[in-house]
Amino acid sequence: MGPIAGHALNALHRQARRKITRAELPRTEPVDAHAQYGSGRACALCGTPVSPDELEFLLYFDHPWTGRAFGMHQRCYDAWAAALGRREP
Repeated sequence: MGPIAGHALNALHRQARRKITRAELPRTEPVDAHAQYGSGRACALCGTPVSPDELEFLLYFDHPWTGRAFGMHQRCYDAWAAALGRREP
């Protein structure tokens, strides 16, 4: 993902809130997290693959997501964190 315009960033924030409300993304802090080069898998928020030249955040959660990692682009992680009230958008 290249530079992102303000309207696209706002759309990510809305999408994060919507996915949290629908329980498609967790609303709790991860039990573990790390960053790596992109795996090529779809981002849990925007659905676009995280390419090997991008940073991918992997978030691990306990029940009900035991053993499941959510991978996200950095900006998608930031939008998710903001939707949880952990950061300013």
